[in-house]
Amino acid sequence: MDLKNKTLLKQVKDLIAIEKYEEALTLCTDDLCLKEEKFMAIKIHLFFKLSKYSDIISLCDQAYLLWPKEHFLKSKYTAISFIVKEAIKKGEYERALNYLSSEICCQDPVLLGQKITVFKKLKQYDEALALCPPLTKNSNNVIEEKKISILFLLEKYDEIIKECSLAMSIWKNSLFSTKKNVAVKHLVKKMIKQKNYQEALSLFKKEFILENEEDKEILKNLLKPLEYNKKYSEEVEFFTDELCSKDENFCRKKIYLLFILERYEEAVEVASKAYMIWKNEDFMQSRETAISHVMKKLETEENLEGALEYYQKHFVKPVLVLETQRVSILFRLKRYLEVVEVCTDHLKIWQNNSFFINRQEEALKLLACHSFNVNHYLTRIYFDDISCKELESLEVEAFEKIILQIAYYDKHGSSHNNRRQGLQLIKECLSSISFTEEQKSIVANLKKKFIQKISSKKAQLVDWNYYCSILNCSIDKDYELKEKSSLRRLEMKK
Repeated sequence: MDLKNKTLLKQVKDLIAIEKYEEALTLCTDDLCLKEEKFMAIKIHLFFKLSKYSDIISLCDQAYLLWPKEHFLKSKYTAISFIVKEAIKKGEYERALNYLSSEICCQDPVLLGQKITVFKKLKQYDEALALCPPLTKNSNNVIEEKKISILFLLEKYDEIIKECSLAMSIWKNSLFSTKKNVAVKHLVKKMIKQKNYQEALSLFKKEFILENEEDKEILKNLLKPLEYNKKYSEEVEFFTDELCSKDENFCRKKIYLLFILERYEEAVEVASKAYMIWKNEDFMQSRETAISHVMKKLETEENLEGALEYYQKHFVKPVLVLETQRVSILFRLKRYLEVVEVCTDHLKIWQNNSFFINRQEEALKLLACHSFNVNHYLTRIYFDDISCKELESLEVEAFEKIILQIAYYDKHGSSHNNRRQGLQLIKECLSSISFTEEQKSIVANLKKKFIQKISSKKAQLVDWNYYCSILNCSIDKDYELKEKSSLRRLEMKK
């Protein structure tokens, strides 16, 4: 470029700097632009400033013939894009399509996107979809977004899910996960409407991904029909462990539904996990309430030992409501010594609590009476002053009744038949009566002793101390003297 043209170029740039575009344009003559590439580039720039997009197209074609450089093609495509954008805004779709030839659209993704938009505006969805290239690592994410929007219009939700899954692996864009979730929502709703609950749940678990607040709203809207129709057992299954670990409110909702469904054991597990994650005391309270319901249910089924075992398994700290239930169950099981011990401990925590005070007093009275009864019956067995029939009709605790009966057969063991009857009784008890682990161990030990005595040819003595230790009592060795004295007094009165 000679000195004259360099000076002229500076003048043009100075005019552009003060936004005198028309004056600058007059200096960029056709002859000069056809000779100097820089002047051609500046003239195209000025046409952009003056929004003369049609002139830019023809000028870029000339420039590309003289200097086949990429930036002239890009300027041409940009000018076409502006014209098409204006035509779309005015609803002149046919005019827009005149500029969007297949050749141009293949070379510029922006123009391709605009052509897709035009077909979409014309509701020619199949034509628009046909323009969208297969998704690869080199794809344009804007084109992909347009493709997904068309698939939504065509209600092709299965394709959207596949497309979004692939797009998410290429671009870390939450838009695609949200679009995918919306597609999942539509398909699941359709399945729910058709009452295909398991199929809907399977799709949801496989494809729904919780990432942001928008996804949470999608899930809430998805489940509204189930809740409205009180399909709680179906609704609760959508609150997966993964979702509950990400959102505290989902944990609350799942626990709420489990309570409605009376699935209390599951509620205990969910509330326990929720407390570990969120450290919110509300979850601990829900857990305790659920444990209480489980215990009540087991009590109703007369599974008192099961209720105690369940409570012990899930014990974290003493809770007043649960401890009152525990004491009531121990009372029903006639485990009065434990009642006294538990009440004593709890009165240190809940001082002057009338429930524990009353239960403690009642248990102490019953223990005294109970101790007398067990002593009395074991003493009568020892002195051979009671029949097998009378023992069977005793109104004492089941375990103690069994031990007394076993002691009776052991006492009359001079006949092997008696011990065999005792052994048979033990076997029946172990298979039909609910004992604690400790009680089972005691009865099993007595079974071994009976087997040894039956197999032995020698006379076997009864280990009365062992029976006393099991029943926590003693034998009144003066029983016979007391009975004889009573009989004398009775005869004297007659």
